[in-house]
Amino acid sequence: MSKVLVFAPHPDDEILGCGGTMIKNIVAGNEVYVCIVTKGPETMFPIELTEKTRQDARDCHRKIGVKKTYFLDFPSVYLDECHRYEINDALLKVVREVVPDEVYIPHWGDMQKIIR
Repeated sequence: MSKVLVFAPHPDDEILGCGGTMIKNIVAGNEVYVCIVTKGPETMFPIELTEKTRQDARDCHRKIGVKKTYFLDFPSVYLDECHRYEINDALLKVVREVVPDEVYIPHWGDMQKIIR
């Protein structure tokens, strides 16, 4: 049995990005964990919408057999304004708890700014 940890910027990115791989691992008997890194800031998104989106993610994860879902609460549209050490510390805490054999992360190009 292996442990797989999937990091996703927002809820549903994990399913859209590697949902098939997650399910394949679960069917094979591996444990899959998901860490959602951000949430919509309350100044831009109603808290009810954020909670609904998170509950939808939990429901989906439960249905496919995800072992545990983590939510880190960094502000999605302001992630570039957060201190990197805070993000690194939060990610490291999850990694140390799960002790994964495999980790899936978004493509590095997802954060590239378009230069014209």
